[in-house]
Amino acid sequence: MAKNTTTIKWNGKAVNAATRKLVSKKVRQSTFLVLGDAVMNAPVVSGRYRNSIDTHFEEFLGITYSNVEYAPDIELGTEPHIIRIKDKKVLSNGKFFFGKEVHHPGTKAQYVFTNALFDNEENIKRIFNDNKL
Repeated sequence: MAKNTTTIKWNGKAVNAATRKLVSKKVRQSTFLVLGDAVMNAPVVSGRYRNSIDTHFEEFLGITYSNVEYAPDIELGTEPHIIRIKDKKVLSNGKFFFGKEVHHPGTKAQYVFTNALFDNEENIKRIFNDNKL
């Protein structure tokens, strides 16, 4: 080897591992920001919807979700619709009797997850633009 030769050592595997770890950490931080706002802004009647909000992680993917069957109806709203009896003689909420069917006026969308994501857009950008390893 010549006297003034520079040796460059490639640590690709180590750099790759460190980058993957960092990106995973940033995905988790961002997902938990969205989770916090979604839980805070969830409408509460029984608490079932709010308590169902959770996260799921895969490589480079963070998901905030609710698994209750009516979650899409809360997020997106509903059109006017008719509710009919199935197994009972009349519809009731325990206090009032409504008859054999109800003409529901629909519900307004409550963008719990959408707002949680977009309200944190700048925070998420800051998390990902911080290039510290």
